[in-house]
Amino acid sequence: MTRPSHPKKLCALTRSRCQEEAALAEAEAAAAGPPLSPEEQARAVVTSVSQVVEAQPLLKGALWAGGLFLATTLAFSVYKVYLRFNSQRSKRKRQVGKNVVVVEALAKYLPAERSRLTPGVVKSLCARTGFSADSVFRKQLRYMLNERPFDAEAAADVVALRAACGLSDEQVRGVLADTAERTFKSTGILMRRPKGLTAEGLARKVQGRALFSKLLYLVEMEGLVPATLQEATRGMLLDTFGATGEDADALRIPSLTELDEAALTRMWEAGGRDVLAEQEEEERPEPPQSPA
Repeated sequence: MTRPSHPKKLCALTRSRCQEEAALAEAEAAAAGPPLSPEEQARAVVTSVSQVVEAQPLLKGALWAGGLFLATTLAFSVYKVYLRFNSQRSKRKRQVGKNVVVVEALAKYLPAERSRLTPGVVKSLCARTGFSADSVFRKQLRYMLNERPFDAEAAADVVALRAACGLSDEQVRGVLADTAERTFKSTGILMRRPKGLTAEGLARKVQGRALFSKLLYLVEMEGLVPATLQEATRGMLLDTFGATGEDADALRIPSLTELDEAALTRMWEAGGRDVLAEQEEEERPEPPQSPA
């Protein structure tokens, strides 16, 4: 039976072997040269992989096919994103979003804080949306004509917005002409006594009469269109809607303080003040006859 080695001899033997291994590692490191930087290590890996690929044509072909497939897939995905971004639906959605920004921003000032609406506010709004000042005026005008009650406050807001936008007389006339043209495309020729139309067609004609009446009031309102341009602008409005002077007289709003929204709606639905008067006359009960 052999005796176990002395602990001191084992430690000396282990220390000797460790020193030999360390010396061998230092010799190998000295032969290999200084340590490589991360960039050099990456370059070495790429070089070794390239050598392996070049040595195996089938592997090289597979890698080329895979790379071509990935490149084609990426290009097709980018193309689909481009088409989706530039589709009419996407453009319309972005346009509507910017229109909402205009309406919400101006709602902070009109009508309650009208005095705080300055050219600086409009300039900042133009920078946010990319719209010009006359485009901001046109979009807000259409919103007010279609969505807000047409009263004295609305008319005053239009004048204040025109001043904040810094529009010239010709620019205002151009906006009114554009608004009239868009309205005509939506509602058609002005008809005060339409016959044979469906309920939908009648509703569209009532809307056309209402917008014609509002635009006529703005054209003739002091502070928006100068007196020197009112006649020409009024003529443009009548020509656009295919209206006559009689139509204008019947649908003219004499005063926004005298007629409320309900009275204006009755006038537009009837087809004018003259038709409304005829209807009221017909509906008026006859006085009782005295006995003979």
